[in-house]
Amino acid sequence: ELLNDMPVEGVYVSAMKAVDVQMEEQLQEIVEKNQISLYTMKHGDMIRSEAFGEMKCLFPIYVDQTAESENERSLVLRYVYGDTSVLFTGDLEAKEESLLERNNLIEETDILKVSHHGSKTASTESFLQALTPETAVISCGTNNLYGHPHQEVLERLSACGAEILRTDEMGSVVVNIPPEGTAEVTTAAERKPIYERIKEAMEGTPIP
Repeated sequence: ELLNDMPVEGVYVSAMKAVDVQMEEQLQEIVEKNQISLYTMKHGDMIRSEAFGEMKCLFPIYVDQTAESENERSLVLRYVYGDTSVLFTGDLEAKEESLLERNNLIEETDILKVSHHGSKTASTESFLQALTPETAVISCGTNNLYGHPHQEVLERLSACGAEILRTDEMGSVVVNIPPEGTAEVTTAAERKPIYERIKEAMEGTPIP
């Protein structure tokens, strides 16, 4: 849906062999139809720009291995801009988190996109303690069938001192990262309704 409805110049996917062959073939068909460049990423690959910061791929590490599920071939990306670091973990499971730890690929991070919608099959205590995130963002649907996020994960995140932001409770989460200083995080619950912003604009009040 995204690739068909949004202007996209490039798509980055895991270099590990796809488990869902049908999905992979569908993706290939869509990118060819829309003339979108398709790139694969593995540990060590990097995208760097002075204007937009640095994105480093931490996982997958061993691309010659076949994952048992699509979750296990998730891309793990560490993004750094200015003084802020963000870790995107996809749907990574506990086994792969342990692999990252054993290979000394875990660094402290400011903001964590919590793996697998807050499932108890990920976000182990040792993994979170190594990251010590200040902010943890959990993407999950309201009253979802899987019960995400699981209570165990919420307790582990709280134990490592992270502020927890959940999309099922707070709506979309926006992180504004300046070249210098601390990142600003806002949620849909905190942002003013559109009609209030329009009224302020019409009255000449600066819109934050």
